[in-house]
Amino acid sequence: MVVDLKATNSCHIITQVVDILSSALDPPPGDHRVSISNIVCDPLTLDRASSIGDPRTPPCGRSHTAVMTKRVFVDHAETMRMDCSGRTIVVTGGSSGIGRSIALTAAERGANVVVADLEQSPREGGTPTTEAVRDTGSESEFVNADVTDLEDLRRAAEVASELDGTFDAWVNNAGYGATDELTKTDAENWERSIETNLTGVYHGCLTAVESMLANGGGSIVNIASGAGVIGFLNSASYSAAKGGVIALTQQVAVDYAADGIRVNAVSPGFTDTEMLRQDTHDGTESYAEKKTPMRRTGTPEEVADTVVFLVSDSASFITGENVRVDGGYTVQ
Repeated sequence: MVVDLKATNSCHIITQVVDILSSALDPPPGDHRVSISNIVCDPLTLDRASSIGDPRTPPCGRSHTAVMTKRVFVDHAETMRMDCSGRTIVVTGGSSGIGRSIALTAAERGANVVVADLEQSPREGGTPTTEAVRDTGSESEFVNADVTDLEDLRRAAEVASELDGTFDAWVNNAGYGATDELTKTDAENWERSIETNLTGVYHGCLTAVESMLANGGGSIVNIASGAGVIGFLNSASYSAAKGGVIALTQQVAVDYAADGIRVNAVSPGFTDTEMLRQDTHDGTESYAEKKTPMRRTGTPEEVADTVVFLVSDSASFITGENVRVDGGYTVQ
């Protein structure tokens, strides 16, 4: 549900107006996203989308008349049919970053989750994903798995089947981010990037399809990247691998659509994770905030919401798509 409200008031009390509007709406229980956009002050025009606690006010400090449009997005599980109760989902690379958020978002929707990763501890610190999933009331198991080893992923599929008799969804999220321009890309970096980011997805798709053919279908989501859609600076091996993920997604989707298996890709833009902070070139974060039309990096939760939508019944007629979650970066 989207509700547009307009209010006229002085800039210095915009936050109070937003609070009043939020209380007045009284949306149903569920997840709520609130953003402020089109804050217009004469003579200063500010186009801004921000969290509810961070509205922008005129730097002059004077009280101007402002027109504020407040959009409230109510994401309600029952309304959107994004309930994952009774489903089991395998998430590769699910210990940290985007994968961790996917696992937790799915669990909050009622799914059981198998985390397949090389490390159980999150790169960002904190409780292991499996424990956090169990805290939601869902079941979860960790499988030490290297996506470049097909047998490791087949073992993860077996663990998932033991949880609930079968599994309904598989998310190929594990990735390797170190990359550079072509003349600085050595054979070791090329091979590791292709093996992890592309061959790992091939292994995951193969494992998932093998099981889903026997169980009447399911949903696969491959985490690609905006780097696979357009050329990213200093990203030869990474862009090549992620472009391959998008092509593989479309091909597998066509081959197995009649078998009840849906296959989609999600291409995040610059996302606030340890991979962005630690595995990329100096200055990447500031570059991302400057060059992304929405003037910020994405959050893992925003990517996770898209993935859970794609594995849910809400996306029952969607397959072969590449959904870009990048703040407009790849459409410039």
